Amino acid sequence: MDNYYDDNVYVYENDAENRMPSPDNNVENDFYEDEPEDSPLKEIYSGQTFTSFEILEQSLKRYASQKGFEIRVVKSEKEDNAWVRKTYKCYHGGKYIPKKKVDPTQTQDRESIRIECGFLVNTSYRKCQNLVFVNKFVSEYNYELQNGIDLQEFSPLLRKLPDNIVEEIQFYV
Repeated sequence: MDNYYDDNVYVYENDAENRMPSPDNNVENDFYEDEPEDSPLKEIYSGQTFTSFEILEQSLKRYASQKGFEIRVVKSEKEDNAWVRKTYKCYHGGKYIPKKKVDPTQTQDRESIRIECGFLVNTSYRKCQNLVFVNKFVSEYNYELQNGIDLQEFSPLLRKLPDNIVEEIQFYV
């Protein structure tokens, strides 16, 4: 197994079976694609490092689904065709600002999904170390988090058509 250290991050190249970080390693890159979805929750924290934005996003999605909320990218920057910064927020983060100026008596009384949830992950890619850093992690919510079954049922990002329906649509199209 080819393992090596890269600035406090234990990097695994081969052999998916024996993935144990060294006791000397104080920073974890702790998401592996072969881990089952129901494995124990691994916390995300400020200062944590990842080898790529893809692994970071997989880890964040898994963290969010196990906690009972959804994430979305609210800001991203590219330099030289590569991501250098990304900011993630809760799906309920932010405040709704209407684009139209209409008479409030003529509009439907409906609440927005944006309720200013405080969850935030600010990340950046550092070229010299070739790693993605979590610069800021805020784990604050202003609503009750959902359990996994409710999240699957009511989450707009996780809703999917059943496979048999997709096959029928493809057959008719």
